[in-house]
Order: sequence, then C-alpha cells, then structure tokens
Amino acid sequence: FTSIMKDNYDKFYNRHLHSFVGYCIGQSKLYNVRGERFSELHEFVEYFAHIDKEKYHLKLEEVFEEIENIFESKTFKYVKFILASVSRGNHAYKEGIYVEVLGKRFSGSVSVEYFAEKILAMEAQFGNRARASSKGIDWKALSHAVRVIDEVEELLDEGFISFPLLNREYIKSVKEGKEKIEDVMNYIDMKLDIVQQKLEESNLPERSDEKFIQELILELVS
Repeated sequence: FTSIMKDNYDKFYNRHLHSFVGYCIGQSKLYNVRGERFSELHEFVEYFAHIDKEKYHLKLEEVFEEIENIFESKTFKYVKFILASVSRGNHAYKEGIYVEVLGKRFSGSVSVEYFAEKILAMEAQFGNRARASSKGIDWKALSHAVRVIDEVEELLDEGFISFPLLNREYIKSVKEGKEKIEDVMNYIDMKLDIVQQKLEESNLPERSDEKFIQELILELVS
C-alpha cells in the first residue's frame, strides 16, 4: 500500500486548497492586528449593510449586481467573485459563481440573510483577539497554522509535501512559544499573501483522480 501511495501521490492532489488557507486565516483572526484582510472585510460589511433588508429572503445570486457595484466603488483583494466547480457526487461537477470572503466561499444559492449573518460573524471575530490574549496564546495551534501554510506553498511549488517538514525547526520553535507573537503573525500574513497569489496561478489539476481513488479503495477492501 505504501508503495502505491508513493508512486501515485499526485493523483490525490488538486488545486482546491482553500480550506487549509481558511484555517490559517482563522488563527490570524484570533491574534493578529486588524490588517489588510480584515480592514477589507470591515469595509465590505459596511457596504453590504446598505442592501435593503427586504431582500434578505432572496438568493445571494439575485443581489450579485449590487455586490458588483460594491466592488466597483472600491478595489477589494480578499473579497471577490470566483468561478469554481463543486462536486455533486457520482463524478458530477457543477460550475458556479461564488462570493469568496477571506478564503470562505458562499454559493449564489444561499440566502442573502445567511450571507449577511456569516460575514457579520466573521467581522465579530475581530474581538476574539482580546479574549484570546486574556486566556494566553495557543502556540500549538499557531504552529499548525505555520505548518499548514508552508505545506500548501510547497505543494503549489513542487507538487508534493516533504517529510520531515522543510521548516520543522521554526515550526517547533513556534510550538514551544519561543517566537514573538508579532513575528509569527507577520510570517503567517506574508505567507497568506504569497499562497493566495500562487493558488490563482496554480497548475495543479482541477480535481483529484477520483476514478483511480475509487478503484484503489475497492481493491483494498475486497
């Protein structure tokens, strides 16, 4: 089994790594100062608040034009429309337009009310920094964020992830609380900028080789 995995690791990868990026952004929300991403979110929430509450029962896609007007009034880097394919099961994929907010994607089929509640909740997490600081810094979670963002970058650059990890000494130092919180957050922010740009330019396949994966599973359980 190990040799099969080593010889076919590339069949398991795809370019949809936003959940990993989202984890790192989540850690950044807890401890970071209000940087560019969160300033954008704050401004977007303020703009979006002007959408008529009577439209909250509509689907998000029905107010795409109004969201487009928001984007035309100010340049946003981390809040944007994206075109993506989503699995519907049985190898079926549906392509659609999503609103991506700090790496989190919202389908046009969700309600305007749901979207408004979620982005308000994301904004409210700014206050978590004070609460998190009063409880102490979770260095282990931050070390995972550093590890994950480094792994994503290596995967995008090289098409695989090395073990032992290339940056293991720094990750260990973060885990043990030996680094300054400001330096760690600056590192994560820098890597988030780099990785999000590389995701846009990635040559990784759109989706994993599902046929190979299913055949492998059937072979292993039979």
